[in-house]
Amino acid sequence: MSATATRGSITRRQARRRQLRRTLITLAAVSVLGTSARALPAAPQPAPQTTPGSAGSAASVRTVVPAIHMGSAAIDLSTPAGAQPERVLLTGRSGIPLAYRPAALSVAPGPGMSTAETRRLLDAGGLRVDYAAGATTCGKDPRWGLPLTPTHLDAAGAPTPTTAEKLAADTSAQVCVKTSSKLSQAQLIGAFAGRSLLLRTRWDSTTPAPSTWSATTMWEVPYVVPLPPALAPKGKPACAPARKRSLNINWAWPNATAPPAKSAISRWSILVRPAVGKGEWKLLADTRGGSADRSERVYAAAFRAAKLAPGDYDLAVRAYPFAKDTTRYVDSANTWRVRVPKRGAPTCGPVGTNDTALVAGYGGLLQ
Repeated sequence: MSATATRGSITRRQARRRQLRRTLITLAAVSVLGTSARALPAAPQPAPQTTPGSAGSAASVRTVVPAIHMGSAAIDLSTPAGAQPERVLLTGRSGIPLAYRPAALSVAPGPGMSTAETRRLLDAGGLRVDYAAGATTCGKDPRWGLPLTPTHLDAAGAPTPTTAEKLAADTSAQVCVKTSSKLSQAQLIGAFAGRSLLLRTRWDSTTPAPSTWSATTMWEVPYVVPLPPALAPKGKPACAPARKRSLNINWAWPNATAPPAKSAISRWSILVRPAVGKGEWKLLADTRGGSADRSERVYAAAFRAAKLAPGDYDLAVRAYPFAKDTTRYVDSANTWRVRVPKRGAPTCGPVGTNDTALVAGYGGLLQ
């Protein structure tokens, strides 16, 4: 064997030894890494992820990723079963205590309301919004409040005080919004019956110090000025004979003893149906709203024009708060019995109760 070949053989033997040395070092390092990973705290951990080694390696690296819990300051808002929309259940689901408050309140026109009419309600209605809160029921005393003005159509206002209520981890609180007016009930209804607003509240929720988590949640609540039904009047006849084969049908609104005054009702309609067997109401006569009148003269000819045969009939009064809108109305709580003869003038009968009286067009907000 030549000297050159011998030197070459020695070189290859040395190379194999060096390779073996590197492999042993690698195995030792892997062993240390595996020991460190298994030495993590014995808290619940996700399943280990195994990363295959390179081809021909003697081991694989096992890594364990600790679980990380992310908190949130968000709150959930929901309407309790059977509750009106002005009552809401506020719930924290983050597993940590929270503090909450109504930080901003803005107003939008309700259905069918123009911006101009909404501004008039906010300007002359003397409205105020108050919020009450409690663990299981809304507290009697308001916690926050804000008087409404026309500016809240353009920019939100901040209810006061600005201090927050506390909410324990994963618990709920009842929150209610109440809208009141500086006007008397009769004044408010007389001027704005059936008018509505959308109250939009931004709720801010935060986690306690020293954390800085925060969240916002919007809550929209409709407010509708009551729309009471017409009633048979007290202190004057509900029905009285009049000239030219007619009757005067008189009613009171917004209550049985209210003095005549201009009102928010745009149109009154006199409805008719048979006294026996009832049936559907039909239009008998229309009268202009907005004035102080609470009376309509009904002629014998009106019954003939409605193709009603002689007999006994019940009359009712329907109030429409909006001009050119026949979808929203309230029917009178009373009925006026009249008898229509073959010839001559109709005659008055007793006042009754309207068993089909309803408020239409408000989605159950007015009952």
